[in-house]
Amino acid sequence: MLIITDKIYKDIAEQLLVDIDQKYFFSGSIEYDTEDLYSTLITSLIIDKKTIVLPEGAHDIIIDVTPVWWEFKTYQREGEVYNSFSWQEFKEFLPINLIE
Repeated sequence: MLIITDKIYKDIAEQLLVDIDQKYFFSGSIEYDTEDLYSTLITSLIIDKKTIVLPEGAHDIIIDVTPVWWEFKTYQREGEVYNSFSWQEFKEFLPINLIE
């Protein structure tokens, strides 16, 4: 089994944030490619946002990302390999603002 490292989670989260920037729903894939590993996160997400108003203006912040469906596949030279991807662990790398 391929262990998904914090670096992989972080890099995929950064790519995802670019893709969901102004969206409230996302359906697509994020690719992660290195010399030793190719992976893809295929997912449909509901992005829950809240508008906050500051002196410099209003903007939306992400307060939750809920997967409707996801699949994370990894491939190495020998083919597809099982991996330790966990949505709960991945979510820790998303800048979700918990608002009471």
